[in-house]
Amino acid sequence: MGMRKIFTGIFLLFASYSQAQWERQEIMRTGTHTRAFSAEVQPQQHIYAQEKEPVTALAIRYQGQLGEALVRHGSFETRLFPDEHTEDNGLTSNLVIFDEPVYKYELFTGSLSGNIEVILINAGEIKNETEAGRIKEGGNSCEEPAQVDQSVWREGLPAPNYNRSFTDTENIIVHHSATSNELTNYTNVVRNIYLYHTEANGWSDIGYNYLIAPDGTIFKGRDPGAGEQDFVLGAHFCGKNSTTIGVCLMGTFTNVPPSDQALESLNHLLAWKTDKDELDPLGTDPHPLHASLPVIAGHRDGCSTECPGQKTYERLPMIRTVTAESIQACHEETEVVFALYPNPAEVHFKVELLAGDVHDFTLYNMKGHFSTIYPIGKSGNVLTFSVAGLASGIYILHYQSEEALVKRRLVVLN
Repeated sequence: MGMRKIFTGIFLLFASYSQAQWERQEIMRTGTHTRAFSAEVQPQQHIYAQEKEPVTALAIRYQGQLGEALVRHGSFETRLFPDEHTEDNGLTSNLVIFDEPVYKYELFTGSLSGNIEVILINAGEIKNETEAGRIKEGGNSCEEPAQVDQSVWREGLPAPNYNRSFTDTENIIVHHSATSNELTNYTNVVRNIYLYHTEANGWSDIGYNYLIAPDGTIFKGRDPGAGEQDFVLGAHFCGKNSTTIGVCLMGTFTNVPPSDQALESLNHLLAWKTDKDELDPLGTDPHPLHASLPVIAGHRDGCSTECPGQKTYERLPMIRTVTAESIQACHEETEVVFALYPNPAEVHFKVELLAGDVHDFTLYNMKGHFSTIYPIGKSGNVLTFSVAGLASGIYILHYQSEEALVKRRLVVLN
């Protein structure tokens, strides 16, 4: 009986320790939509917080290690890890964004110990406006892709007010936002990143020139005022932003790759920008952080960071190749090298053969994977190919004729 009381006492002591209520000290409202407080924590605590104002995102400034620290709300759970984009001497966690405003959340402290600062953001509620920023099926890759304007996603938030700087582009830097891959309100994601950059970090505007959602929606990022979106100087590349623009893929791509839709939009944006500015997608340029920085580079090419995630970074060589081929294909389309129709294709597509006896066809997707394809029918000099088994998306068709290798962009709608 005595031993049972001892075990009961130990359990109650552990429960009161692991499910502690923190004593917190309000610091200040750091912006119109951001506030912060400090608190003392111990490792391995489960802290259940309830706020008086809604929270759409949070981050934690800390010393030491995060360990297995995480934030949970209902079934939503996300690990905390060091923010890959801050450039100060302190330690800040990744930005945890909720799809909808919440009042309650749980913090498991992991290895956190001592004083922490919790940053709370309230971006308000807004409809997920993505339709305007999705790429148009069958469009030319060398044309500027559709984008969601700042006036749409920033509705109700304070506009940036500062003297913009502009820079020519020599390098395009690819990032990931290191936010949860479970989020579906992409407008809300951009709003919270904007408030985090401006009100928590104290930057003049959101750091990136463009942000791309998992469904392929492209958002305009840093506001150029009266200038050009792709020439406004951002804040994203290890403190050396001149001659660069930043493109951020929303999500965390350390262990999983970006979606096909996101990669298609990235390809379209890169093809338009590199073609317009006469940049070589396969080339390099000297940069203060890298003697031979690829024209299309990852954040980690400039400094020590996981960004843009291993699964994005390992795809950069193929992204460069696909971008170069997209530029070639869209220029060949204007010369009408060979007829390809219907495009987009839902059931099948047809190709009118060029002169000669050599007709080999290879189809590449936006990840660089390819397969040799064979016709299901022939009528005169027209071959018919089925798109059954192909995922919806953008492909590059390579047609090796007797005279030359020619390429065309094909959109599949399945």
